[in-house]
Amino acid sequence: MRKKTKRARLPNPVGRPSLYSLGLVREICERVADGEFLSRICNRPGMPTRVCLYKWLNDGKHPEFVEMYAAARLDQANSYAEDLIRIADDSIHGNMTDITAARLRFDARRWACSRMHPKAWGDKQQHEVTGADGTALEVDVRATLAEKIRSVAERVREAKA
Repeated sequence: MRKKTKRARLPNPVGRPSLYSLGLVREICERVADGEFLSRICNRPGMPTRVCLYKWLNDGKHPEFVEMYAAARLDQANSYAEDLIRIADDSIHGNMTDITAARLRFDARRWACSRMHPKAWGDKQQHEVTGADGTALEVDVRATLAEKIRSVAERVREAKA
C-alpha cells in the first residue's frame, strides 16, 4: 500500500475576479481620449469603478494600461483644445446666445488643458540656458560673491577717503 502524499494547496483568491482585460482598458482609453469624463465611463454597465481604475494605474502590475492612459490624457487635452476653437468660433458667429456661458466653458477647458498637458497648453514657460558648446553653464558662486564683497569694500574705503 502506497502512502498518499499531500499536495500543497494554494489558498483561494480573496475577492471578486478582476475585470482587467486589454480590450476593456482600450475602450476606457478611447473614451478618455474623446473627452468623456472618467466618472461617466465608470458609471456605465460592465465598467470598473474609478477606485479600481486608479488601483490598476498605481499597482505596478499593468504598465501597458499606464502608458495607454497617459497617451489618452494627452489626446483628451488636444480634444479640449479643439473644443476651445469651436466655442470661440460659435460665439463670434452668433451661434451662442450667452457669451458669459461661452466664456465659462472656454476658461474651464483651457484650465483643464493646461493641467493635462502643461508642456503644450500650460502658462508657465521654461527656458534652458546652455554654454556656447551646448554644455551646461558652470557658475562659481563663491568667486562671484568674493568679487562683489571686494567691490563693496573698495567703495566703502573710497567713500571714507
